[in-house]
Amino acid sequence: MDTIGERVRWVRERLHLTQNQFATRLNISALKLSRIENNHGLPDTRMVMHLAWEYEINPSWLLMGEDCRAGESRQQLKEMIPIYTSESLCSDVGVRRCEEYLKYPGSSGSCFAWQILDESMLPMIKPQDYLIVDEKKEYRQQDIALLRDVLGYVHARHVYSRHGEKSFDPGNNEYKTIANKSVHRVLGRVVEIMRFYRA
Repeated sequence: MDTIGERVRWVRERLHLTQNQFATRLNISALKLSRIENNHGLPDTRMVMHLAWEYEINPSWLLMGEDCRAGESRQQLKEMIPIYTSESLCSDVGVRRCEEYLKYPGSSGSCFAWQILDESMLPMIKPQDYLIVDEKKEYRQQDIALLRDVLGYVHARHVYSRHGEKSFDPGNNEYKTIANKSVHRVLGRVVEIMRFYRA
């Protein structure tokens, strides 16, 4: 990445944002962002500081390139995964909206976070836990998968196969098993459960 524009584009693409979404977050027009990314303009000080503060981008790397210890900023950005809401998971992958990010070291680039709000997976997963989901990992028997049903609701469920028919079972018996025919799409395999405690 030889130019400021290429580095700005790299940041935006790593955050899985369109030019319009990123421009809105930076409080600039999409046209201005396009001009910057195509090397027909430069970011102003406010934009550089916003990127440094909000996304932990090293301003020296952004403005001057690889020689300014860009590895640290680049690594920090690679560790950020989007937190999706149930509503955004009903959208196609390329148009999902994300308002927040979660630091997740070792991210494969195909991970996202989703916060469970119900008690369907008790006692293993509690309401308010974040599920780290890898969209590209294959799920197997007894894994936890995140899925969207035909009505558009998002669920976390254990994967089981009974009599050759796949089903998705809750951890809590008060919730229903979801039959494979009721699943619109499996969104990915849960690779980690994160729980935050407040002091």
